[in-house]
Amino acid sequence: MEALSLVQGVFRRPLEVWLALDKALYLESKGYQVTLSTFSEVETTPRNILIHAARSNNQK
Repeated sequence: MEALSLVQGVFRRPLEVWLALDKALYLESKGYQVTLSTFSEVETTPRNILIHAARSNNQK
């Protein structure tokens, strides 16, 4: 189990970033202006990706 846990740990952050980017692309395709940023250090919380989406002015 420890070996499996080590493998999972290696892919955890890249997978979270990939999922956040996927959500951002989806929102952009629906007419939102999207920015991705972090709101704290990884040492504080590993899930620190912030997705900020605002409706574009030219979209209804």
